[in-house]
Amino acid sequence: MLKILYPPVDLFIIREMKERGKTIPSERRLAKALEDAFDDGNLEYVVVKGDQNGLQYSGYQFQRFGISKGTLR
Repeated sequence: MLKILYPPVDLFIIREMKERGKTIPSERRLAKALEDAFDDGNLEYVVVKGDQNGLQYSGYQFQRFGISKGTLR
């Protein structure tokens, strides 16, 4: 298991969403849901990239990060 050395997003994104949530209610609700998931250890970050092979589908690359756990799985 690889340990992520930096603070996992440092909840910077959630702080920004809370700020926008002062005028955008949906942003406030989403920030709350993400924060709750983080606190419960259920927040993950997934990176999906399509493989390039001209115009044909060639599959994809998939990486999952356990943000709440600070790990790469």
